[in-house]
Amino acid sequence: MASAAFAEPVNLLGLERAGLEALVQELGSKPFRGRQLMHWLYKRGEGRIAEMTDLAKDFRRQLVERAYIRGRHQEVAAARRCGAGI
Repeated sequence: MASAAFAEPVNLLGLERAGLEALVQELGSKPFRGRQLMHWLYKRGEGRIAEMTDLAKDFRRQLVERAYIRGRHQEVAAARRCGAGI
């Protein structure tokens, strides 16, 4: 049963560790997946769930259905990938 806390798609950027852990638990995963997400989002600056290669494919598929990544952090990361400056 889905929690009301994450009934709508949620922007992963802006969730702190506890929020990421709550989301992944709602998806049926262990809390360590939230810490993995935190690493990808805030340490590596990854803005694409599909590129988070140490997450299981099925889990990434669930994330794509329930979450998105939008914000200034993502824009900077995308600019770095294509060589543009911001």
